[in-house]
Amino acid sequence: MGLECGSTPIDKFYNEHYAQYLMDREELLDARLRLVLNLFRDKKPANILDIGCGNGNFTTLLGKVTNAKVIGIDVSETAVAIASRNIEAYRVDVGQDVYPFDDGYFESVFCGEIIEHLFDTDHLLNEINRVMANDAFCVLTTPNLAAWYNRISLALGYQPFYTEVSVYHNVGKLSSAGGPTSTGHIRGFTYRSLMELLKKHKFKIIRIFGVHDFHIPAPLSLIERTAAHFPSLASCIAVVFKKA
Repeated sequence: MGLECGSTPIDKFYNEHYAQYLMDREELLDARLRLVLNLFRDKKPANILDIGCGNGNFTTLLGKVTNAKVIGIDVSETAVAIASRNIEAYRVDVGQDVYPFDDGYFESVFCGEIIEHLFDTDHLLNEINRVMANDAFCVLTTPNLAAWYNRISLALGYQPFYTEVSVYHNVGKLSSAGGPTSTGHIRGFTYRSLMELLKKHKFKIIRIFGVHDFHIPAPLSLIERTAAHFPSLASCIAVVFKKA
């Protein structure tokens, strides 16, 4: 199951936590989305599947910079209804449903900050493998459980960021800046675990990036930007992979 817990909680989660996807101007994008946009701009695939498309604004932007046909899927009915105004979009539980596309249909796939929300991460990767053409590529991003500040947090006895022990309360962390509610993260990935899982699913790693979190204030932002040069320490891991 993905974030399945009833349509109303899912839509509430979308409305509360996916506001960042309301952006549709490239200059407003954070470091992670800028990186993703540049990766697709360089490769210019004929079509793109955006897994977890939200309201479709970033998906639409991907289509504009690549001239590609873009299709989005998302678990939220609210998100899909909004996305469908500009792109082809389908309501799909990406951690459980079979995606409504033929084998090998897509030249590229974007899966941004989705895998950590799923119980069945293997289903997601199996479906990505199935819908990708033999020479296609996928860009996947996820928060890093072993980010430099999480290592410090855990050593001091605090709950690592990007992990929760409650659906409703953000507790046990060095800072409560993340807000009173949880992020909905179920799985926590380190650099090593992500690489090993992708290889188990017969993917070949092409490029790996560390990405900084622009929310971290100075002077810690200096450490954050330095750590981003090392994917195993960065806030976010971005990986480009193909079928092996």
